[in-house]
Amino acid sequence: MIYHINKSSEMGPDISAISLFLKGCNFKCPYCINNRLIDFEIDRPLLKFDDIKDILSESKWVMISGGEPTCHPMKDLIDLIEKIKSLGCKVGMATNGYNIDKIRALMKYLNYMALDFKIYDAHKYESLLIDEFRIDYEYVLSTVIHVAYLLRHHSLDESHDFDYEVRTTMYRPMIDQNSLRSIAMLLPPNTKWVWQKFRPVKNMPLEESKDILPYDETEIIKMMESVKTIQNNICYRYI
Repeated sequence: MIYHINKSSEMGPDISAISLFLKGCNFKCPYCINNRLIDFEIDRPLLKFDDIKDILSESKWVMISGGEPTCHPMKDLIDLIEKIKSLGCKVGMATNGYNIDKIRALMKYLNYMALDFKIYDAHKYESLLIDEFRIDYEYVLSTVIHVAYLLRHHSLDESHDFDYEVRTTMYRPMIDQNSLRSIAMLLPPNTKWVWQKFRPVKNMPLEESKDILPYDETEIIKMMESVKTIQNNICYRYI
């Protein structure tokens, strides 16, 4: 399952965490910086867990990313999480929120979950899916909202060692002040909401994305002030 390992994380509670990247995704976001992970076909040997377990054991946290982890079989995901935990690590996972049943079942195994909330418009949300995963366009947005509430509820239960964040990438063609306010109204109150800086890189799924100008700090501050009347637990992350 493991396609690549990175000794630092760009999400979650600990930036010194190790990231594991799994191959395959049901989304094809125009700004994706992990474009080579979208395709389910394997173009290099996968990493064996036994070969990296000594590296993992040196970290307090391991974050599972992709691609989209929930595209993999549930049994394999649980097995991977339990193997990581057996090394004394806490485990987090990033998800786009599409596979809600798997997410609901996985929460009890995880210590952290990062949910991507990509865009407000339901029709545009559906357009981000690769063809074989497209359903009723209203499904994706409503499912992501539902997952946000599931995570919030789970994090409030003190019997769980669990926390979460919701993330939005500040990609100018998809996100502006009005859409941020709309997303803010859909999220649970006091959601830990991370705005991620858009970073143009080579070989994005949409070639034109590399020419998109990222929001500058002044623009971010202005939008944050506008949205803070609805959500007051927002931070900006440079990735």
